[in-house]
Amino acid sequence: MSERVHITLLGKETLPIYYLIEYLKPNRVFLLGTQQNVEESRRLKRVVDGEGVICQVISTIDAFDITSAMSTCEGIHRHLCADCEVTYNLTGGTKPMAFGALAIAQRHGARIYYTNADALIDIASGQQTPWELKIDTTTIFEVQGQ
Repeated sequence: MSERVHITLLGKETLPIYYLIEYLKPNRVFLLGTQQNVEESRRLKRVVDGEGVICQVISTIDAFDITSAMSTCEGIHRHLCADCEVTYNLTGGTKPMAFGALAIAQRHGARIYYTNADALIDIASGQQTPWELKIDTTTIFEVQGQ
């Protein structure tokens, strides 16, 4: 079975990011953020690590430079196995970060998603899948830093 890798953009809100990680159950997660959301990335990493998923934080993206997101995502792909199943979550981050990640995700044939409180949206098809996740209150508080 190939490795399931999830690359997600991180903003200030971590719960929509966690929803997709919990839904997809990847083996490895890359949290891509900026120096402005280091605390959020550490908090989410603790929860994801606690579930036995390899989680790497990259907090060096320039939030308003598309090429910064592109080069970070391309750098991740250079180190992945050829048969890795790669997914992206474009929910967090800024629009320039999302545009940069989108370009690289498409270049590599990755599945691309956007999430909201009610549904998972597949960017390629536009299909919306309602969430059916059961996340306990303690985990929600940990993810949100409460």
